[in-house]
Parts: sequence; structure tokens; C-alpha cells
Amino acid sequence: MPSCGHVDASSEDACRGGNQGPFEFFIYKYPEATWFNDVFWTKYGDPDPGNHRRIDLSDWNRFKGSFVGMFRQPESRMVSAFNHMANGEGNILRFSKYTQGTVTKMLSGYHGPQCSFEYKQYYLNSDECSTAGCQKCVKSAADELPLALRRLQTGFAFVGVTEQFALSICLFHAMFGGQCLPAEFINMRKGIEKRDPEVLKEELKGHEDIHDGAVYEEAVQIFWNNVEKYSVSTAKCSELCPDVDAFKTESS
Repeated sequence: MPSCGHVDASSEDACRGGNQGPFEFFIYKYPEATWFNDVFWTKYGDPDPGNHRRIDLSDWNRFKGSFVGMFRQPESRMVSAFNHMANGEGNILRFSKYTQGTVTKMLSGYHGPQCSFEYKQYYLNSDECSTAGCQKCVKSAADELPLALRRLQTGFAFVGVTEQFALSICLFHAMFGGQCLPAEFINMRKGIEKRDPEVLKEELKGHEDIHDGAVYEEAVQIFWNNVEKYSVSTAKCSELCPDVDAFKTESS
């Protein structure tokens, strides 16, 4: 689901309303009702299939066993979010204070991704935190972690990790079939590095997100267990995805 106009300059890749992202892409290029009826998870009156959403109890009861997730090392995710959503402005530690435990809280259904989106607007230059939303942002995710881990362990049909993106895509096809296409390996929405990610990660040392870290470690364990279970290797991936450079060997 590329940002409109980011793939090429063709008219069909343009957003007629002028906005970024999947919402307009699927309105104009691939209308959801025509191409993906009853496929995407949309809620709260928001028809954008690419939006970030927490898993509340009704979602869990409806989709348990069918969730698909790609998980990212927490500090890498936080730095990326800081650059993208806060434009790299302000202090990464302040941003961290308001966004730690985001994945844990979303998995447990406690809170959504609003903290990262609202940081620049409300918290960039202020410690004022009287609203209910802010209180949820700064609250520790410790109470939500057990439920988040149980849901990850029992409710996901597939778990991948972004640090092993190509292998994750290959594993998905090994588990569920379907034609493996080169387009699946393209970074269609590459972030802009307003500030050096490695420098920002250094600043986060000693302030790691321990709860999202625990979720990530569990996701990595599930991922590698499935790699072994489905005998996924470079050789197998080169057969499943023959046109993908990531799995081509020198001999091939």
C-alpha cells in the first residue's frame, strides 16, 4: 500500500485528493468494495485499511487466530517514529517517555497509537499531562504485558520481524502458499531520516522500552520457531520466490 506518487509518476499512482497513503490509494486505484470486499479490518468509522489500531475485546473475539503482525526492535521503531511523526524535533527521551509500551498497549487493547501521532502537537514543549489520553501514554505498560504476550502467542496466524523482512515474506508463503512476487519486497514507504538513527539510538541507551522489548523477544522466538517448523532456508526461498534478488546465490 504505497504512499500516492511514491512508486512512480504515473497518473494511476497519484492521489486525486492530494493526501498521502493507503486511504486514497484504495479509493481511486483499487476501490475496496470492488477488489477487497470484507478483507480489511476497518473500524470506528475509519475506512483507511492502513491505519494503526489497538485490539479491543470485540476485535479479539472476532479475529482471534487470524491476526498477522510484523514486529520491529523497539528502539529502532521508536527512532523511526520520532523522525517520522515528530520530524526529529525536540528530545528523543521526551518522545520515549510518551510512547514507551505502544505495541504492548495496542496488543492488549488498552490504548492505540495516538501517543506517537499527538506528541508533536501536545507534548513537544510541555510536561502538562492532565488529559486522560496523556495519562494513558505515560502509564507503564507493565499491567498490559501479560495479556499482550498471551494474545501474541495464541491469536496470530503469522508473526514476522522487520529485521528479517525478506525471510518473513518467504516464511509467509511457505506457511500459506500463494505466488511470491518481487513487489512484496519493495520498501514502498521509506521513512525520512531527519536525524541520524544511530545517534538517536545511542541517546536511548539506558532508557530501553522493556515491555515492548519483551513482546519483540517473544515475536522473534515465534518467528524462528516457524522458520524451523516449515524448513525455510535460502534454498527453499529461492524456489518459492525465484525472481527475488535476496535469495539468489552466486551459483544461480
